[in-house]
Amino acid sequence: IEINYNRKDTTYANICIGDKYTYNGNDYTEPGYFAHRYYSSKGCDSLSVLKLVVHDLPKINLYFDEADFCIYDTVRFNASGATQYTWQYNNLTKDGDNFANIPLSNFENTIRVTGIDNNSCVDSAMVTVDTRACCEMDMPNAFSPNGDGLNDYFKPVAKGNPLVYNFYIYNRMGQKIFQSSNIDKGWDGTYNGAPAEMGVYHFWLVTDCANGEKKKLKGDVTLIR
Repeated sequence: IEINYNRKDTTYANICIGDKYTYNGNDYTEPGYFAHRYYSSKGCDSLSVLKLVVHDLPKINLYFDEADFCIYDTVRFNASGATQYTWQYNNLTKDGDNFANIPLSNFENTIRVTGIDNNSCVDSAMVTVDTRACCEMDMPNAFSPNGDGLNDYFKPVAKGNPLVYNFYIYNRMGQKIFQSSNIDKGWDGTYNGAPAEMGVYHFWLVTDCANGEKKKLKGDVTLIR
C-alpha cells in the first residue's frame, strides 16, 4: 500500500498600494490570506496559500526656503519620507541624498524628487519655482577699505546673475587700475599690490541681463581711509 499525502504550499509576498500580485492566474491588490485548492500529481487534495502584505506608499515632502529668486541662483531643496532619492530638474536627473543644491537656470523651474522606502515603495513630490532677471544695480558713492569688514570693497549692490559682466576702475589720469568679470568680486582699494591713494576714482560697468536687457553705468567713487 502506498500512502500519499496532501500538500500545503505557502507563498509570502509584498506589494505597494497601487500594485498587483499575480498568483495562480489571479491578480491580487488587497492584503490578506488567499487559499487555492488543487489536486497534486498523486491525486491528493492539496492547498496553495498566498499571504499578501500591501505596504503604504511613502509620503514624500519637498521643501525649501522660499524667497524672491533671481535666475541662475542656486537653491537648496530638502526632501523627507524615504531612504533613497532621485532628483529631476530642468531635464536633468541626479541620484543623491535627501537634499540637492539646484541651479535655477530657467525663469520657470520644475523640481521633482522621487523617493523609495525600505519596502521598495515609491512616491514623488514636485514644485515649480519662478525666477526673475534681477537687473537692478546700485552703485555706492564711497567706500573705506580699512579691513574693518564694513565697505571694504567697491562693487555694485545687486542680487542678480548677469550673463555678461565687465567692471572697470580708473584713476584720475585715466589709467585702468582694476577690472572684474565676476559680479561677486569688487575692488579692494589697491593698485599693483599697494593701497591706492585716497580720492575720487571713476568706474565703468557694462552688463547683459538674462532677459536681454543691457546696462551701462558710469560714475565716480570716493576712496576713504
